[in-house]
Amino acid sequence: MARILSMFVLTLALTAGAAEAMVVWTDHATVKIRPKGPVKAGQTSAILKAAKNEFESFQLVVTASSAALSGVNVTVSDLSDPHGNLISAGSIMIYKEAYMNVGTPSTIQGGTGEWPDALIPKRDEYVGEVRNAFPFSVGAGRNQPIWIEIYIPPAAASGIYTGSATVTAAGERPITVPIELTVWNFQLPSTSTLKSAYAIDHRLIPMGHGLTTGPSLNTGLSLLYAKASLLHRVTDSYILSPDSLGGYTNGVINWGPFDATFGPFLDGTVTLPGGKLPGNKMTAIQLRGNDHKTDMVYLRNYAQHFKSKGWFGRLFQYTCDEPRPEPTDACSFDDLKLWANALHKADPEFRTMATTSIQKAIKYGVVGHIDLLTPTIRFMDDKFVKSREAGVPAAESMVGNQRGKYGAEVWWYQA
Repeated sequence: MARILSMFVLTLALTAGAAEAMVVWTDHATVKIRPKGPVKAGQTSAILKAAKNEFESFQLVVTASSAALSGVNVTVSDLSDPHGNLISAGSIMIYKEAYMNVGTPSTIQGGTGEWPDALIPKRDEYVGEVRNAFPFSVGAGRNQPIWIEIYIPPAAASGIYTGSATVTAAGERPITVPIELTVWNFQLPSTSTLKSAYAIDHRLIPMGHGLTTGPSLNTGLSLLYAKASLLHRVTDSYILSPDSLGGYTNGVINWGPFDATFGPFLDGTVTLPGGKLPGNKMTAIQLRGNDHKTDMVYLRNYAQHFKSKGWFGRLFQYTCDEPRPEPTDACSFDDLKLWANALHKADPEFRTMATTSIQKAIKYGVVGHIDLLTPTIRFMDDKFVKSREAGVPAAESMVGNQRGKYGAEVWWYQA
């Protein structure tokens, strides 16, 4: 009897030791979880606060503390309040964070080694397919972060919701992590009030996916990229050109295919995955047609169509990228004047955009030709520059209210 009892105690001890091989903890969405980083075992719950029509995320970290783990999976329940209101698990996305091995630090704050980068969904919400990111394995002594993103529908009742995330692994006891979400009694707009114009060259998307290019394939991928951008309140402004979709005759574009494909993104009628961010629409769109910069028929047709659709106020021409004083294959200040004059002749309300500073625009006499001056963000820093850097004016011209040197609307970018 004593022998049987000792074997039973030994079995319990082995089971307890195996359970300790998996440690589950949480962290804020802004923290980079390194594979060999410190384990924060005391962080065992997620407490979140968000508005209606907002996304709020946290990280769930699985650590293989003493032995490798296999068959690791994560599920998240519905969230409910005391009155029976629900935020469905269908509004919650689960991603495995994939590590990228960095060989050269990008900044003095960075470092080499593995950094979390790509988010691989458990279930692809664009086509509704389950991916192969889950279940996964974790090597001994390593962390594996999981990104959990909760979307709060616009119609959600305000209040405190609770639920849980559950982590399972082969041979391990399930671990449940409590989630508490406070939904505030106000709603964020679906369309961002901060405009963006993120340039993805849609002509190159199939190549980036290792696919053979073609009109239908290119358009299908373009729609996915445009949706993915809007789902994050980012405007993908450099979409396929209208004439590449419908062709044109003597400068007059066949607008039908473009209107059918991208019109909903400009009208706010596009349906995003899960019905999220209803009414969201692009905040900017770039006039396409670098071969038509002085083509009056083409430019006027563009303006007339966009005005008839109510899209014209978001249309801009990327007239010149970092113009130079001397003639160049790209763009000089003389080119900028020529193209801006042609655009404004086609329609005085057309907006030109050029990436340069107010100091250079004044020096080379192009201020009146640029409707949207777009300097790099360092020109808005209002800080003293000790030495001249490439493209940065002398120190004295960087002192003072930099924003005040520009017009009513100014864009900026980071190069």
